[in-house]
Amino acid sequence: MTVEQAAAALRITPSAVRYRLEKGQLHGERIHPRLWLVPVDEVERAVAAGGRMRPGPKPGRKEQRDDGEGGAGNDGAQAR
Repeated sequence: MTVEQAAAALRITPSAVRYRLEKGQLHGERIHPRLWLVPVDEVERAVAAGGRMRPGPKPGRKEQRDDGEGGAGNDGAQAR
């Protein structure tokens, strides 16, 4: 299937599909510098793995929690 078809099935943009192909997150075959073919079973695997292929939390970043006390004193005002 084409990048456009894979993007529609995964509910992400075609550029996101190309990015994932280049990074190895999705497997496909580049048959021309501007043309990728993605196997149907690869798209089905990605859909079964969680639908939209959204990245998890960034490595090394702490989760933000909302403990209801306003955080670290930041009330939304910016220092100038």
